[in-house]
Amino acid sequence: MLLGGLVKMDIIVQKRKRSANFNSDDKIMLLSLIGNNSIILNKKTDGSTNQMKEEAWLKIGQQFNSRAGERREVESLKKIWAKLKSDAKTYRAKERISVSQAGGGPSEVKADPILEKVLDILGRAGRGLENINDCDIEEGKENMVPENASLE
Repeated sequence: MLLGGLVKMDIIVQKRKRSANFNSDDKIMLLSLIGNNSIILNKKTDGSTNQMKEEAWLKIGQQFNSRAGERREVESLKKIWAKLKSDAKTYRAKERISVSQAGGGPSEVKADPILEKVLDILGRAGRGLENINDCDIEEGKENMVPENASLE
């Protein structure tokens, strides 16, 4: 059909079928596979490391699909891993805030074993560094006035 000198083509676009959400068992299986492939956690981005990472993801994809009921693409597994890492870091931050607001008491954040497992896999990167007070005040003497201080 011609419209003002342009050819209009009727294109039928097939909608992509949405796959089922990842359930807890799928996430746990993925975490166990990632935990056995330490190269995935490597921060290097050179060519050989990236090649090893890609091969590891292909292997994870094959192992996941051989065990799981729902077939997943490798890109889908990478996306859920990125989301789990992000969620785990947010979870840890909320937990720390809750503990500090409670004055060191128990956290009010509900425990999530999947996110805890992600943090275990990430190690220090997921847990962050502990806050160490950097001052010269001795423990228990925070409110004492030095002997040589004047009150003027």
